[in-house]
Amino acid sequence: MSLDAGHNLTRIEVTFQCEPAQSELLFAAGLALREGAQTAAGKDEPWISLWGPVEPKDNGDLGTGVVMDRARFRQTAEQDGHHLIIASAKPGEPAVYYAGAGWTRSGDFAAAADWSAYLAAWARRMAAPLQVRIQP
Repeated sequence: MSLDAGHNLTRIEVTFQCEPAQSELLFAAGLALREGAQTAAGKDEPWISLWGPVEPKDNGDLGTGVVMDRARFRQTAEQDGHHLIIASAKPGEPAVYYAGAGWTRSGDFAAAADWSAYLAAWARRMAAPLQVRIQP
């Protein structure tokens, strides 16, 4: 796990092993549903979010989210009190996704739409990473 300064999402890398051997498996990353919070998911982008009040009630709103690699993304779901993003992985190969939070009192996110826009932009950056070439 790693978190770059100035960002709200932590990079998480997982590697799965399984017996018997499989060419591909499904895994889920998720957010625990909170009373009074609303869920959202990207229409064409592989992210999910939860946005709602923090206890005590006068402490602002908190957004939590997960952004998945577009190539691995399969679907979103809600199950057993969790908002899930489901993806595929190849056993023995790293699978990377990002998870984190944003808070109204930080001054960076005034509303759920701001948090969703942040997650959508992150998903777009993951799909088209910066490439640098140094010419001799």
